[in-house]
Amino acid sequence: MAMKTEAIFTSLMRNKTGSTRRSTSQKKDDSTVGGSGGLGGGVGKSDNGSSFFSASYYEHVKPMFQLIWMSILTAISAPLQETDDLDTISVALDGFRSAIYISCLFDMDLETKAFVSTLGKFTILNNIQEMRAKNFEAIKALLDVAYQQGNSLSDSWSVVVQCISQLEKLQIVAGLTAGEDSSRSRGVSERTSPRRDQAQRQPGKGGLLEDVAAEASSQSMTLLVDRIFTASAKLSGPAIVHFVRALCDSSWEEITSSSDKEHPRMYCLQRLVEISYYNMKRIRVEWSQLWAILGQHFNQVGSYPNTNVAFFAVDKLRQLTMKFLELEELPNFKFQKDFLRPFEEILRNNVDVKVKDMCLACIQQIAQAKAKSLKSGWKTLFGVLLRASREATESIVVLSFDITKGIFKSSFDQVVLNAAYPEFVACVVEFCKNTKFGKISLHAIELLRQSIGRVAEMLEKQERAALLKEASMMNATPLRANLETDEAAAGQLAGSPARGLLRQGLPDEDVSFKYWMPVLFGLHDVIMASDLEVRTRGLQYLFETLKAHGSQFSPEFWGLLAKGVLFPIFEDLKHSGATSLANSKFADKEQMLVWLSTTLIQALRQLVDLFSFYFESLHFMLDGMLDILKTCLTHENEALSRIGSTCLQQLIEHNVARLGDKEWSRIVDLFEKLCEETTPYFLFFDLQAAPGSNSDASSINPADLDDSLPFLKSAFGPPPDKKEFQRLIGKCVLHLLVIQTLDDVMLTGPNDVVYKSLGPTHLQCLTNCFDRSFRFARAFNNYTELRTALYRMGYMKQMPNLLKQETLSVTAFIRYMAKAALDKSTGRSDLRGQSEQRFVELCLQILSHFNTFDSEAKRRNINSWKPVVVMILNALVDLDDDQFARHIRSFYTHLVNLLLHDTGPELRLALHTLLMRTGVAFAILSNDMYVSSIAAASAGDGLSAGQTRSPDSLASPEDASISGGGMG
Repeated sequence: MAMKTEAIFTSLMRNKTGSTRRSTSQKKDDSTVGGSGGLGGGVGKSDNGSSFFSASYYEHVKPMFQLIWMSILTAISAPLQETDDLDTISVALDGFRSAIYISCLFDMDLETKAFVSTLGKFTILNNIQEMRAKNFEAIKALLDVAYQQGNSLSDSWSVVVQCISQLEKLQIVAGLTAGEDSSRSRGVSERTSPRRDQAQRQPGKGGLLEDVAAEASSQSMTLLVDRIFTASAKLSGPAIVHFVRALCDSSWEEITSSSDKEHPRMYCLQRLVEISYYNMKRIRVEWSQLWAILGQHFNQVGSYPNTNVAFFAVDKLRQLTMKFLELEELPNFKFQKDFLRPFEEILRNNVDVKVKDMCLACIQQIAQAKAKSLKSGWKTLFGVLLRASREATESIVVLSFDITKGIFKSSFDQVVLNAAYPEFVACVVEFCKNTKFGKISLHAIELLRQSIGRVAEMLEKQERAALLKEASMMNATPLRANLETDEAAAGQLAGSPARGLLRQGLPDEDVSFKYWMPVLFGLHDVIMASDLEVRTRGLQYLFETLKAHGSQFSPEFWGLLAKGVLFPIFEDLKHSGATSLANSKFADKEQMLVWLSTTLIQALRQLVDLFSFYFESLHFMLDGMLDILKTCLTHENEALSRIGSTCLQQLIEHNVARLGDKEWSRIVDLFEKLCEETTPYFLFFDLQAAPGSNSDASSINPADLDDSLPFLKSAFGPPPDKKEFQRLIGKCVLHLLVIQTLDDVMLTGPNDVVYKSLGPTHLQCLTNCFDRSFRFARAFNNYTELRTALYRMGYMKQMPNLLKQETLSVTAFIRYMAKAALDKSTGRSDLRGQSEQRFVELCLQILSHFNTFDSEAKRRNINSWKPVVVMILNALVDLDDDQFARHIRSFYTHLVNLLLHDTGPELRLALHTLLMRTGVAFAILSNDMYVSSIAAASAGDGLSAGQTRSPDSLASPEDASISGGGMG
C-alpha cells in the first residue's frame, strides 16, 4: 500500500513539472507554507532538486488525506501491535488522534470509522489476560478522542461506549466492586510502574488481574470516563442522538448478556439516566429526538422478564419524570404525554404484578406531587390508569381506581383546564366496563355522574364570567358601584378554572363538543358493555344529563348525539332475532333476552320521553324514532313488541298538538308499512302442491273471495314446511298487535284529539289499513278448503281461522267510518260522503252475514260478532236525522231478523234504542216517549242509558294464535 501511494505521488509530481518550468520564478520568501495570496501556493525545490507545492488553504488537506489515510493507518497500527515501548506507543497514539481529528474535521465518515474502530480493537478489553500498558494507553486515547471529537463521531460512538462498558465490566470480573452498585462505584488505585507491570506480567509471577483492575479503576481513568458523560450537554443535536443510541444498544446488550444472573448489569442504563439529567434543558426539538430513543429503550427494559431490571427501569423513569416536570411545558410542545408513555407500555407488556404495582405507585406519586406542573401529561397519565383498569388482578384495579378517585377529588380542575377531561372519562368508563369487579364498576359509574355535576358547575362559572366581561365592555364609563361589583366577581373567579377557560377562548367555541360529548359517549359505552346494574344506572344518568342540559345543545350537536349515542343503543335489535346472533354482541340467546327485557325496554321509554321533552329541538329525529319503534313492534319478542306499541302511543299522544302534516305523513306511512309487512300472506298457498291433496281443481276460485285484494288474483307458491310455518305464524300475532295499536293511537287523548289532528288523506289511509286487514281475514275464513288443508297437513291441531283479526279490524273500521260520516268539519265534505257510503254498505253485509248464523252450530261466531253488531246498531242511532231517514229502510229487515237470535242485554238494548229512534223518525212515537222508553229499558237491563259492551275488549292480542281456538 505504501509503495502504491508513493507511485501516485511520483506521477502527480511528474505531471506538474512541465507547468512549473513555464511559470515565472518567485522569491523563496513567497513560497512559505500558509501563504494567503492566490488560490494556489508557491513552488519550491527540495535539496535533491525535486519540486513541491505549498498549500494555501486547509481544505487542501482533505484530498491528500483521502489518498494516504490507509497508508497512515497501516503505519501507526504496526507499532501498537508489535512493540511495548511506551514512547513509540505514545507517538502512534498521537498519530491516531491526529488522523481522527483530520477525518472528523472534513466529515469523512469512512475514515473516522476505520481509525476509531482500529483504536478500539487495540484496547482488547475482551481479553484481560493479554492486556498490557499499551492497551490502557489506547483506552485513554480513545476516551480522549471521544471527548475532543464527540460531535463528529456519529456511528463510531458505539466503539467508545462499548469500551466504557467493558471497562466497568473489568472491575466486576476482578471482584473489586462485588456487592456494590456497578453503575457508579469506582476503585481508586495508583498506576503501577512499567517495570513492575512487566514483571507481574511474566508467566508464573501472578498479580495480573489485580493490576489490570487497579489500572481500570484508577482515578485518571475514572475522570476520563466521567467527563465524556458530563460533556454530553455540549454535544450537538445529531451527536447526542448518536451517543444516546449507542448507549441504549450497549445497555440492552449488557442486560441480555447477563440475563442468567439475579442482578444483570445495568451500568449503561444508569449512565443513560445521568445524561438525561444533563441534557434535559436542551431545546424541545432536540430533546424530542432523544426521548424517542430513550423512551423506546425504557419500554424495552421495563418489560424485561427480570423483575430487578424492570424495577430499576421504572424507578429511574420515575426520577426522570419528577425532574422533567420541574420544567415548564411550552404551549406548542405537548411533550409531557410522550415522556409518560413508557409507563403505559410497561404496564401493557410486563406480566409481573409487582412491576405493574410499581408503575401505578410511580403514577400516584407523580399525580400527587406534580399535579400543578402536569399539562399534556394528564392525558398519558389517564392512559396508564385506563390500561390498569382492564387488568384481571384485583389489587391493580383497586389501586388504579383509588388513584383516579384521588385525582378527581384534588386535581379535577387541573384536568379540565388542561383539556384532559375526555381521557378522564375514558378511564372511568373502562372501570365501569370491568365486569370482574362489580363494586368498583358501581363506584366508577357514580364517579362519572359526579364529574358531570362538576363540569356543569364549571361551565356555569365560565358563562357568568363571559357575561361579566361582556357587561364591563359595554359600560364605557361605569359607576363606582358597578366597578366594585365587577371587582368582587372577578376576585371570586380569579382562582377558578373558569378563568383559565376564558383565557383559552372557550366562550367562542362550542363547549358541547369539548365537554358533553366525551361523557355522553362514555355513558353510551357503559350502557352497551357493562353489567346489568351498572348499565341501568348509566342509562338513567345519560337521559338525566340530556334532560338537564339539553337546552344548551345546538342542533348540530343533537344530530351528532342522535347518530352516535342514542340510536346506536338499539342497533342490536337488528341482530337479536332467533335466526342469527353472528353480527350481534351477544354470546348466547340468554344474554340477548336479558338485554331486550331490561336495558333496551328502559332505553326505548327514556328515548320517547326525551323526544317529547325536547320536541322542538329533536323533531328531526322522528324518522329514526319511528324506525326503532317499527323494529320493536315487529320483533319476535312479545314483551318488546308490546313496549314498542305502548311507546308509539305515548309518542303520538304527547306530541299530537305539535305534529304537522309532514310528521303525520311519516306516521301514517309507518302504519301502512307495518300492516303490509305483518300481513300473513304465507297462509295462502297452492292447494295442488300441498301434500295429500287430490288433483281435482278447487271448487273456490281465490280471486272470487274478494275483488279488492290483488294478491288473490296472482298464482300462489308452494306451502311452507312445518318448521318454517311455525316461525312465520308469529306474523298473525304481530299483525293483530299492529291493528290494535293503530286503533289505540286513533283513540288516544281526550275529545278525539288524534282524529281531529289527522287530515282527510291521512285519515283515509289509516282506515284503509283496517279495511285491508278485515278483507284479508274474511278471505281466509271463507276459503274453507285452504283451512282444511292446513289442518290435514298437521300444521294446526284445530281448524284454523282469523276470526279475531276479522272482528277487530272491522270494528275499528266501522268506528272511524261512522265518525267521518258525522264529521261536518270544513274540508272533510268529500270524506264524509265516501265514509257514509262505505259505512252503510259494510254494515248491511255484516248484518246479513250475522243473520245467517245457526244459533246452535255457530255459537262461537255469534259471540264473536255480537259486539260488532252492537257497534253497528249504536252507530246507526247516532246518525243525523237526514242520514237516518235515508238509510233505515235498508236496515229494517236485517234488524227484525236479529230478534230470531238469542240476544244478550247489550244487543237487546241497542236494538230497542234503534227501533225507538225509527218510530220517532217516522212520527210513530213522540220524542218524549222515546226518551222515557230508553231510560226504562236501560234500567230493566241493569245498564245506564246508552251503555253497551265496549268493542275494544272483543279481541285482544293476548288471545291471538293461529289455532282452531285462537284464530277463530
